Amino acid sequence: MGSINGEIGEQQRACALAPGDRVRLKKPHPCGCADFVVTRTGADVKLRCEKCGRVVLLDSGKAKKQIKARYPQADGGQKEAQNKSASQADGKEA
Repeated sequence: MGSINGEIGEQQRACALAPGDRVRLKKPHPCGCADFVVTRTGADVKLRCEKCGRVVLLDSGKAKKQIKARYPQADGGQKEAQNKSASQADGKEA
């Protein structure tokens, strides 16, 4: 049960998602893979299928219910953000 002061419970903190985290969902994607990479978080969670690369957008409440296992990225998602900004910079120069 949550506290009146608005503190985040231990279970909610352990369930926090960050870009770059790998997650396994309860139901697999139609391609057969149940492993996804978190690409964006917020009110919605954007997930990319590891097998076929399709993107799935779920609201955060539904995403947290569907997650079976979470494998956090060691560098906290910074590597993916750097790769994205580098690829955008390359695209602007061309």
